[in-house]
Amino acid sequence: MKEIFEKGLLIVLSGPSGVGKGTVCAALRKRENENLIYSVSATTRQPREGEK
Repeated sequence: MKEIFEKGLLIVLSGPSGVGKGTVCAALRKRENENLIYSVSATTRQPREGEK
């Protein structure tokens, strides 16, 4: 089965706790509401409320 993927732009926000990654992400999502898909990364910590 052949899969077709649409080309796009990948944005990675990375940094230590407290540097404003969440603030930047929220601003981007507000500005580009329909053009961005948010992905929660994998982690070894316990899930926070609302995370799966």
